[in-house]
Amino acid sequence: MSNELAPELRQLHRGYAGPQKVLQATNAAVREALANGHLTKHDAGAIELARALSRKVDRATRAEEIYLEMLIEGKDLSAAALPASDNTVIPTLLKVYEHLGLTPRARAYIDSINARPVRAVPGSGKKGSGGSKIAGFNRGASG
Repeated sequence: MSNELAPELRQLHRGYAGPQKVLQATNAAVREALANGHLTKHDAGAIELARALSRKVDRATRAEEIYLEMLIEGKDLSAAALPASDNTVIPTLLKVYEHLGLTPRARAYIDSINARPVRAVPGSGKKGSGGSKIAGFNRGASG
């Protein structure tokens, strides 16, 4: 490792607080959404998918942190391998969060749907429009 690069890497490392624990944040958001009634037991599959993807992000972050520590300490990196970048996990996790209503944008959309007056469905004698409240969000519907 070149001596000119080492101080910059050390500075970067000192400013890095470590992994943000995406799984912990996901679990906290899910607990709050369950408590608020935004999620139910019917969302269990999507919740578990969000947790699995969160664990994957946390593992990759930790592996990168270990690699950076080894680089800073000047350790032999010949046996160490930086994990291959997976550019699909985070976008997929964000989509799962949106489907679960766990992003600010998705929550605002759901809240706007909940704030609307319930209209009767013509000819059915029933109230409401049926279907998922979040379905229109993914199509960009505004009303």
